[in-house]
Amino acid sequence: MTKLNLFFTVVFASLLSMIPGLAAAAGADYSGLVSVVDASTIVTAIGAIAAVMFLPTVAKWGFRKVMSMLGR
Repeated sequence: MTKLNLFFTVVFASLLSMIPGLAAAAGADYSGLVSVVDASTIVTAIGAIAAVMFLPTVAKWGFRKVMSMLGR
């Protein structure tokens, strides 16, 4: 990024922050979203991600194992 582009980006961002509707002084309220998330939901999500990442490897291993048993 050139210095001129960086300058315009900073100026544009500072101008946007001056608009009252876009600058939330109190911050966003995430209590409705956070209140429904508990430990079991997090553990389930991590398990699902691990399964999605691990299943292709297991399927490939299983396919090769079956094919070697069939003599191919």
